[in-house]
Amino acid sequence: MKIAGHSLMLGKGYTVPAAVEVLSRLGYEGVEWRVRDDFHLPLSTLEEKAAEAAGLCEKAGLEIPALSTYLPVGETEAAAALLQTAATIGCPLVRLLAPQYDGSTPYSSLLEEARRGLSRLEPVCRQTGVKAVVALHMGNIAPSASAALRLVEGFSPECIGIILDPGNMVCDGRENWKMGLQILGAYLAHVHVKNGGWFYSEGEGWRSGWTALDKGIVDWGKVVSLLAESGYQGWLSVEDFSDSPVEQKLEEDIALLREYLDAAEPTAGG
Repeated sequence: MKIAGHSLMLGKGYTVPAAVEVLSRLGYEGVEWRVRDDFHLPLSTLEEKAAEAAGLCEKAGLEIPALSTYLPVGETEAAAALLQTAATIGCPLVRLLAPQYDGSTPYSSLLEEARRGLSRLEPVCRQTGVKAVVALHMGNIAPSASAALRLVEGFSPECIGIILDPGNMVCDGRENWKMGLQILGAYLAHVHVKNGGWFYSEGEGWRSGWTALDKGIVDWGKVVSLLAESGYQGWLSVEDFSDSPVEQKLEEDIALLREYLDAAEPTAGG
C-alpha cells in the first residue's frame, strides 16, 4: 500500500506548488487533488491546471492516485471529460458523487438514476483506462459497503469502483470492517483515511465529529491489517479533518500509517 495526501487538507492557503512541496518533504508518495472551482484544480480549467500539477508532481516524485471531484454520477458529459483529462496525466481514478438522500425522493428512484449514470460512464472508463469511483459518504445513498454494492453490482470492477471511508462510516453506514471488505471485494478501489466519533452536548444532543487519526472510533491499525489480509494493494489517502495544524497532522498521520503497515506485513504474508 502507498500513502497519499488529499489536497483538501491543505486548504486554499497552499498553492499547488506549495502542496506538492509539503507532501514531498513529509514523505508522501502521492497527491489526491481536489477538483473544484474554488480549490486547487478548478473544474473550469481542469485540463490546463491538471497538466501543470502533474508536471510538478513528476518533478517531486509524487504520483496522482485520484482526482476528487464533486460531480454527480449522472452528469455524463462532464464526468466523461474528467475521465479523459485523468487519462492524459496518468491518474487512474476519478471520484464522483452518489445522489444525496433526504427523503424527498424514494431511494429506489435515486438508485435507478445513479445506476443509469454509471452505465453511461462504464464504456468511457473502459476506453480511457480510468476508473470512476464513488466514496462511502454520509447523507447519500451509499454510506455503507452493503449499500455501495447495490449501487455498483453488475458493473465491471475494472471500470467502476468504491472508495472505502471508515471515518465517514462512523457518522453513517458503519458495518463490521472485515465484512465490509468482503462485501466490496474487487470493487474496493481506494481508501480515505480519517477518524471521527460521537459527542454529546446538552444543547445539541449526540452529534458526530472529527478526531485525530488515533483518537476516534476507527481502529486504523486493525483496518490496515484487514486491508493487507484481503490483498488490497492500493492507496491510503490521508483526509484528516481534526483540529491540529495541517502540517503537524500530515507528519503524525504518515508516521502512524507506516507503523500500521509495518505491523500488518506478517498478516499480508500469511
